[in-house]
Amino acid sequence: MSRSPEKKGENRSNYRALHLRDLLTLAEQVEDLGFLRNKCENLSKTFNLKEFLTCYHLALVTLKDLYEKEAAENSKLKVRLEEFTVPSKALQPFAAEDDRQIFEKKLNEQQEVVERLELKCGRLESECDRIEEEFDKLRKRSEKKVEEKAEEIRQKMILKILPILDNLERALNFKDFGDASSIFQGVEMIKRQIEEIFSREGVKEIPTNGSAFDPSLHEAAETVIREDVPENTVIEEIRKGYKLGEKVIRPALVKVARASLAN
Repeated sequence: MSRSPEKKGENRSNYRALHLRDLLTLAEQVEDLGFLRNKCENLSKTFNLKEFLTCYHLALVTLKDLYEKEAAENSKLKVRLEEFTVPSKALQPFAAEDDRQIFEKKLNEQQEVVERLELKCGRLESECDRIEEEFDKLRKRSEKKVEEKAEEIRQKMILKILPILDNLERALNFKDFGDASSIFQGVEMIKRQIEEIFSREGVKEIPTNGSAFDPSLHEAAETVIREDVPENTVIEEIRKGYKLGEKVIRPALVKVARASLAN
């Protein structure tokens, strides 16, 4: 049985919260990871997958550096231990034996730290790979949905235009019969169809003749001296303009009245 979208979202949220807590705990325990505390706290308020992956990568690189430093320290300790190794125990000073025990204890402690860090690095590296793979799949799914939606929109628009093309072909067929009135009626029908499509899609004509010139709606192709109308009045429409909702998709090309130079 498939889980509901709400349940999936809840599980994913709990999953992210769990890993954020682990990363925050690690940042509090390891001094060199202290710089990640604020980022983890911010991610717990507003989760961002890219930032989350970045924090994991930073933690992984830092832990690997610590591991290499610890490995180098272990090598130095081994060299120092060898300096206290003598053929006969009777010839070895008491102080040297104490130092050897101290170094052995320190070496064991360091080895445990290295093993823990190595284990943690492996888990973090596997987790980073898994999250990157999940993020890549999510990105591909999103891109595919966008492409499918764009294709659907194109198909719908083509289906709306096809009846207009059919009527245009029918109107052109009348030219062989010399019936101008039929051609005119066919063109009128096509115009009405286009206007109906525009109306359904929220496309409106921009008002022109007699209205005040508005540079956000109109484009002035010419100015004409007119004394019978107020200055900056649109007196002629050269090309229609259109709005999609409240957005101008093409300004109207118009002629605008202006006062004479004498005035």
